[in-house]
Amino acid sequence: MSTKRLFSIVVMGLLFTACEQANPSACACLKQAKKVNQLSQKIWSQTATHSDSVQMRNALIKKETKCQQMADLSPEEVASITAKCQ
Repeated sequence: MSTKRLFSIVVMGLLFTACEQANPSACACLKQAKKVNQLSQKIWSQTATHSDSVQMRNALIKKETKCQQMADLSPEEVASITAKCQ
């Protein structure tokens, strides 16, 4: 096999692998959203403490910051990202 052909195969493999990898900032957004959901469940079940309310406020602020880039994505795109982050 020629060097050029081998190089082309390696480059194509790297490109396909890169496309399938999860975006770290998107995964951080989803992780933060999960934290907000867990705190929400606790608050709605009426078992939350004042500390939980403070944590919820801080978690929402972090989520808003981390998830700005995903705000305009379609549900299909979010589902695709979610699958890659797991």
